[in-house]
Amino acid sequence: MFFRRLGFAAFWIVLILFMVNNPAVAAHTTKGIFALLGHIAEGLARFATAF
Repeated sequence: MFFRRLGFAAFWIVLILFMVNNPAVAAHTTKGIFALLGHIAEGLARFATAF
């Protein structure tokens, strides 16, 4: 349990430091991730309506 909490905290610290040091790259990466998630959701919706 300790390592899971430690990993969670380390993930957020690294993410915040990445966003502070590279805001333009972080914004571009975030946009890409959300676009990918949107495409996955659209594909799953089309797959679900096909059956």
